[in-house]
Amino acid sequence: MGFMNRAKATGGHLNGYLGPGTEIEGIVRFTDVLRVDGKISGRILSEKDLIVGESGEIDGEIEVGTLSVAGTVHGNVTIRTRLEIHDGGRVTGDLILGTRHLVVEDGGAFEGNIRMGAAASEELEDQTPRKVAEFPARGTSE
Repeated sequence: MGFMNRAKATGGHLNGYLGPGTEIEGIVRFTDVLRVDGKISGRILSEKDLIVGESGEIDGEIEVGTLSVAGTVHGNVTIRTRLEIHDGGRVTGDLILGTRHLVVEDGGAFEGNIRMGAAASEELEDQTPRKVAEFPARGTSE
């Protein structure tokens, strides 16, 4: 399967693309599928899929639903569903994976600590923001 077609395979729609030669610093949030062939330094947040292409480079913290890497990732990674490291892909940092869906192809590399499965799922649930009870302001009635 072609690397650009992975968005279709996950059921998502590619709604963001960072091309080669493009760099972003800061916090990146997206709602469906983001493909990175450029460079991001900072924090990436989404419930959906992040694809790091062959020329893609991430330096920072990642919290996503699914991560597919053919480029380079440096930093701590929190994934709810699945991590795929493809031939030529490299992930360096600590990993929290909510399931046991970890794929490292021949030629792919991971260097760091891994927490996965039930214990990691509990940790992920603890990190999920909870809705705070809402109370009317003083002097108002409902």
